[in-house]
Amino acid sequence: MTFETPYPPFIPPAPLAEKTPPEWSRAEAKAYAEWLGACRDDRRLALIRFFGMDQTAPPVSLLAPLGERVAAALRAESFARGGRLTNEGHAVAADMGLLLAAALQQTNTHLSWDVVLKPKSDVSYHQPVLVGFGVLVFDPLLISTTQAFGVAKGTKDGTAWQRVFDYWSELARNSAR
Repeated sequence: MTFETPYPPFIPPAPLAEKTPPEWSRAEAKAYAEWLGACRDDRRLALIRFFGMDQTAPPVSLLAPLGERVAAALRAESFARGGRLTNEGHAVAADMGLLLAAALQQTNTHLSWDVVLKPKSDVSYHQPVLVGFGVLVFDPLLISTTQAFGVAKGTKDGTAWQRVFDYWSELARNSAR
């Protein structure tokens, strides 16, 4: 699979891009969350357009067909090499995470965004996450990137994102009761 244009990079504004999230101050973590919130819709639409899908379709209806197209792309050298994601692969994985989050929020309206501020040992420390799953949080970029790595290594397929949605949607429904 080849593409005419490169996939848009996923780079937070400076100085946030110059440090890792655990190195950020609380103010920087909140600034990153604000930046991500401001570009979430545009990034999701760019993902949908890039893969030739219907931009007006609800996010939940796009997970399966878009997941298949993303999986095919992750087999291309511009997105992954030797089981490792390229910058383009990381960007498409992040955007699939934003689509996953939108689908979860669309079907579970009690979910909301928050930033993990403690403990410092949390894998999602200083990251924007969806809350409303009881004690669990959903880090869409981390979870989606994990799925993309699995696809690139051949241990997962294009249904990975739909399966993540199904699992977390059930957790959300159970926690809303």
